Amino acid sequence: MRDDAAVGPAARHDDAARHRVAATIEWATRAGFAAMALQFAAYAAGWLPTRIAPSELERHWSQPLRRYLEDTGAPTGWRWLQELGSGDTACLLGIALLCSASALGLAAAIPASWAGRRRAVAALCTAQLGVIGLAASGLLAR
Repeated sequence: MRDDAAVGPAARHDDAARHRVAATIEWATRAGFAAMALQFAAYAAGWLPTRIAPSELERHWSQPLRRYLEDTGAPTGWRWLQELGSGDTACLLGIALLCSASALGLAAAIPASWAGRRRAVAALCTAQLGVIGLAASGLLAR
């Protein structure tokens, strides 16, 4: 274990920044798992309406994607957000939280990097978030 008195302020700041990023990723991961567990419990208990009856799932899941979408009217793209009240779609919120954990960590790193005068790191985190946002937007999809 190191002696904090022997460590400069930059190293202490880096430790605080790493802790903030790790805490953000941990929070997003726990929230994602909790959301998935709660959604599954609500779905299994029948508390949420469903687009597809559980007895019909196997038949639809064996279909090619295009046929599945035609038969079920399942949302595509960002339309799933409008369907969060449906038991079939609500689990996507937990999955989205899990998938966004690293992006949230990057977002947490920006102010910490800026405050620690590591502007290049802050710029790279910002650029990475921009690329992630552009990819998620679907603007470049054909």
